[in-house]
Amino acid sequence: MAHAPIQVDDLTAIHSELRSDLLRVALRDRWDRALMALGWLHLAFFAANQWAAMALNAKWPHLLLWPAEVAAIVFLLRGMLGRGWWRSTPLAGVLMRVWITFLIIDFNAVTLNAMTGIDQFRWYFLVWAGLSSFGFATTAWLCGAWFLVPAFVMYFCGLAMARWIEWSFLLHGFAWWAILQGIGLGLLRERRRREDGFDEFAVEG
Repeated sequence: MAHAPIQVDDLTAIHSELRSDLLRVALRDRWDRALMALGWLHLAFFAANQWAAMALNAKWPHLLLWPAEVAAIVFLLRGMLGRGWWRSTPLAGVLMRVWITFLIIDFNAVTLNAMTGIDQFRWYFLVWAGLSSFGFATTAWLCGAWFLVPAFVMYFCGLAMARWIEWSFLLHGFAWWAILQGIGLGLLRERRRREDGFDEFAVEG
């Protein structure tokens, strides 16, 4: 049996509804707090990586710190947003898959850097910056054009890392910290604006 073609207007309406539901859930569950805490967590771990790279001049601390950070992120999100938070709205699951793919390719870049035998130059940092820009650009197409701002931030972060490669851990950590604080503050501001509007409506009613 033939199916009626899906109209572009229908897809646009569905996409708009998905974005609205994502924002509703993010405000309801206070994702602002989780994202801002995540920024501080990432900065702390990458500051530790920077210290290990400069003070110890060894690779083994990174092999411990990276998995530890991933585990800490999982526990933080689960603790602050609840179990199964990515199932609370359809776009959350899509975004989680996008950023899990980002992590997989990140670790792949580190492995390839080591296997090429030129790991004295950590070029995977530059790949991380490019992948971060790609991840935020993808988020922008899904959630709103404002996410192109962090995509450009990571682009310029990559340029800075190319110039000061020895400070790449700290530059990368600080860029992500600034982005997550910005997103969190934006959500916090929107949540308070809506709460104030609801209070005014309740008083007038």
